[in-house]
Amino acid sequence: MRGLPPLMMNSNKVILNGHTFFVGILIFTIIAPILEELIFRGLFINMIFKQNTFWVPVISSGIIFGSLHAASNIMEWLYYVIFGMILATSYKKTDTLAVPIALHMINNAISFFTTF
Repeated sequence: MRGLPPLMMNSNKVILNGHTFFVGILIFTIIAPILEELIFRGLFINMIFKQNTFWVPVISSGIIFGSLHAASNIMEWLYYVIFGMILATSYKKTDTLAVPIALHMINNAISFFTTF
C-alpha cells in the first residue's frame, strides 16, 4: 500500500492509517459536537428566542440542524431534525450546554466506531 493516501476508498471500505483515525475521532466525536452545540443551541436559541419560549426554538433549531447536515434522503433528514430537537430539549430542560454536548459526542462516537 506504499504511496497510497491515508484515507481512500477500497471496495466500499475506508482504509485509515493511525494518524487519520485519531484526527477523525478528534474532529468527529469531540470538536464537531462542541462547535455545533455552541452554534445551534448556545447562539441560535439564545440570540433569537426569548428565554421563556420552549417549542418554537426546539423545533426550529432541530430543522436548521437537520438541514445543515448532509442528509441524502428524507428519512436521514428527519433523523437529524429529531436528534437536533432532542439536543435542544436537553438544553432547554437543563439550561446547560454540557448535556447536549455529551449526548452529541456519544451519538457521533457510536456512529464513528460502527462505521470503521
